[in-house]
Amino acid sequence: MKEYGAYLTTEKIIAIELPERHHDSARHNREVRKAKADLLARNLRCHIDSGKQKPEDRWVLEKAVEVLARQSK
Repeated sequence: MKEYGAYLTTEKIIAIELPERHHDSARHNREVRKAKADLLARNLRCHIDSGKQKPEDRWVLEKAVEVLARQSK
């Protein structure tokens, strides 16, 4: 999942990085960050639904999806 900006170990998420500014337009940068957050949330949701993690790790991933969902609005 590193290609989407999430660094996962078998235990937990280490960090979630959203893209830095790459354009002069603040509106464009916000839209890109929102789109990346949405994409990462969807991919984490698929990972959670696969059921390959421990219950305590699932809780951490669920919280990450909640945070990303707020960022993508």
